[in-house]
Amino acid sequence: MLQSLRARLAFLFAGTLVLATVIAGVVVVSLYKSYNRDQTVAQLSAQASALASYYQTAFNRARSPQRRDRSVPWQRGIEPVGPAASHLLR
Repeated sequence: MLQSLRARLAFLFAGTLVLATVIAGVVVVSLYKSYNRDQTVAQLSAQASALASYYQTAFNRARSPQRRDRSVPWQRGIEPVGPAASHLLR
């Protein structure tokens, strides 16, 4: 079966295609993981800076001389963010 040159060349060609496909698959998975990681880091960085800005603004408003009633957060210019985080604003 592998004694003829025609059969050996066909198997060599098929093997080369399989090897190229495996290498391309490994490269694609590696690039996708790298891209996904970079996107996740960028999103987390943006969220962290937005959260820091929010708390800095809340701190500055709470310490301003124009504050009214300190027991009610929305009278300090801070909107309630929901029941899960409302205890953070008191």
